[in-house]
Amino acid sequence: MDSPSHRRRSLRLRNYDYSQSGAYFITVCTHNRAALFGQVVESQMRTNAAGDMLWKLWSGLDGRFPALDLDTFIVMPNHVHGVLVLDGQSPATLGRIVGAYKSLAVQGYAAGVRESGWPKYQKHLWQRNYYEHVIRDEAELTSIREYIVHNAAKWDRDPENERRLPGSPRQDDGS
Repeated sequence: MDSPSHRRRSLRLRNYDYSQSGAYFITVCTHNRAALFGQVVESQMRTNAAGDMLWKLWSGLDGRFPALDLDTFIVMPNHVHGVLVLDGQSPATLGRIVGAYKSLAVQGYAAGVRESGWPKYQKHLWQRNYYEHVIRDEAELTSIREYIVHNAAKWDRDPENERRLPGSPRQDDGS
């Protein structure tokens, strides 16, 4: 498994310190883009119990990682978008924070399957890896916040929507 043909390309910036102070835009998608967290109805996201659990986990991340400030966030049917702000005063990295979120979500979702009959996921809840973008300035932060807030209204054309309108491109983040 150590041959070059089995290695996946890293999505991270080479030599970038992901524990340093700054704002980061993240997207985490379900495995095979399974719609498990609710649905978009009349351009509004309607989370189900699993989607509500994801909101709760997001809201608790800053308690788990004191150097973290939570910003804009949305749960979509098959992915989440969020902005995380690190103050650079902790050894916590973006990868560690996102990894903890994904792990807690898997535990919570598995409990929902067992205890409340939530739909089972195939093989994995999340895709391997996640998309991240280092936010470089206030204008970019504002633009990303707008994108997140209006994501449900644009669901018909969203690249993560398997039922998007014809002609809308599919973008793959490589994960």
